[in-house]
Amino acid sequence: MRGDYGSFLRDRAAIITLASETKVSIGRVPQLTDVLAKAYAGKAYTSTQEQAWMLLAARALSERTDATRLTVGGVTHEGRYMRSFTHADLARAPVAITNVTADATRAVVSVTGASLTAEPAVSRGMSITRTYYTLDGKPADVKSAAGGSARVRQNDRFV
Repeated sequence: MRGDYGSFLRDRAAIITLASETKVSIGRVPQLTDVLAKAYAGKAYTSTQEQAWMLLAARALSERTDATRLTVGGVTHEGRYMRSFTHADLARAPVAITNVTADATRAVVSVTGASLTAEPAVSRGMSITRTYYTLDGKPADVKSAAGGSARVRQNDRFV
C-alpha cells in the first residue's frame, strides 16, 4: 500500500481513462481493459480511489462507442446499445445482435429472474427454533407465534 492510495487497479483504470480521452495508444485500450478486468476479478474489495478511477474509465470507454455499428434483429444501429428484453419478447422472436465493424466490441449481457416454483425446504443439518422472552429475561409463552391461541395482551413487548 502506498501513501497516495495508489494500486495496480487504480493505476490501470487511470491509464485507460487517459488513453481513451486523449486517443493516444487507442489500439492498446482493449488489452488494457482485459488487464483491468482480471485485476478487478481478483479483488475482494476496492478502495474509493479504485472505484472512482474505474468509474472514470467506464465513462471514457462509453464515449468511444460512437463508432460502434451493430445490426439488431436486422436493423442497423450506431453507437451504444442498451435494451431490456422480457421473456415474452424473446419467446416471440429471438434477437440476433451482430457487430458489423472490423473492430472488436464487447457485449455485456445480464440475466435476472425468479424461479416459477419455490425451492424445497432443506435443513442440511441445521434447524431454527424461536424462543421468546419478556423484557426482564423470563421465557414468555407466546403460543400465537406458532398458530395457537394468544396468551399475550396488547402492548406486551418481547425479545
